[in-house]
Amino acid sequence: MYKLAVFDLDGTLLNDQHEISNENIEALERLKQNGCKVAIATGRTDLLVKEYAKKIKINGPVIACNGALVRNPFTKEEVFKRIIPQSEVKKIIDICKKDDHMFMAYSKECILSTQNYRAKYYEERNKKLDLDCKVKIIITDDAKYISSNFEINKILIIENNEEKYNELPQKLQGVSGVTICQSSTGFMDIMPKGTSKKNALEMLAKSENISRSEIVAFGDNYNDIEMLEYAGCAITTENGVDSVKEIVDYISIDNNKSGVAYAIKNHLGI
Repeated sequence: MYKLAVFDLDGTLLNDQHEISNENIEALERLKQNGCKVAIATGRTDLLVKEYAKKIKINGPVIACNGALVRNPFTKEEVFKRIIPQSEVKKIIDICKKDDHMFMAYSKECILSTQNYRAKYYEERNKKLDLDCKVKIIITDDAKYISSNFEINKILIIENNEEKYNELPQKLQGVSGVTICQSSTGFMDIMPKGTSKKNALEMLAKSENISRSEIVAFGDNYNDIEMLEYAGCAITTENGVDSVKEIVDYISIDNNKSGVAYAIKNHLGI
């Protein structure tokens, strides 16, 4: 029996409408009843995780920003954090502003963002959330204001133009002290150097005295690969990218069909 189950959110635990199905909620509850701790590891800021943590009834640390921040999103108790150097935050946002790339910068207190469809989605979602789950969103593209007043754990660049997206790595060559990865189509995640879900999971597991063989991890995209390789058991959903499918122990059904619940029942036998 595994002692820790860790779940990516988007594309894995959540369906394409960003909701957790009742089947997945019930499956996670069965894991907990069998003595397995449940944790979330996501590219999102933990501010965007609170509503889901409440639904699945976990009140522990969340691996957020691809591992740059590990803390309890309700109590704000930090286990670990890394921040992007202030000078590099300014460089990244200046690049986005110059070439009209959408971005979202994640700090511990709020999200700082250009006005874009994803920011608007979260603004609308705020209206439906409990007060303790609402997220402060500041609309700005002022690089100096952001870099001078906030510690930034991650910057998400959103670029749906494939040609412009493919140009980003070259544009970012002059940025130092960061790690860059892709978390979804058109999404480029920029974190402090050395950041990964795997590194954060390893640290969290050691604090709980849990060995890697006692961990089962669920993920679907490129930013999950190291975490999945580290875990004793790795599971993805049918919608996972090919690079993930090549390394996992089990491929479940689609995330829109409660693939997490299906795997917990049919592969883990719970």
